[in-house]
Amino acid sequence: MGISAAKRSLRLRASAEAFEVLRASGNLKISNAELLKSAARSDHEPHPRIVREVHQALLEARAAQPKKQTSTLKKISGIFSRHAAPEGPGLDDVVRRFEQAFVLPD
Repeated sequence: MGISAAKRSLRLRASAEAFEVLRASGNLKISNAELLKSAARSDHEPHPRIVREVHQALLEARAAQPKKQTSTLKKISGIFSRHAAPEGPGLDDVVRRFEQAFVLPD
């Protein structure tokens, strides 16, 4: 029984993001993330141990990330604005997508 196209797309994105996060942080589990990415690309079910280890590495990377203080005011051209500029996807979003794709049941 195959997975839906939406789930496959989510797995592709989540595995690629997990690989990039672990590569950027220099984590030793990058080889497992690469295996996971390869399994997602070839539409194979990844081994549960690989999923668990990559998930644990993402959680460790998120815990090691320094918490930044975000100001509600941002100065734009000398005027303060309450609407901060949108940033790229954070590590919390990457972990959430990974859990949706691989950890949570269909």
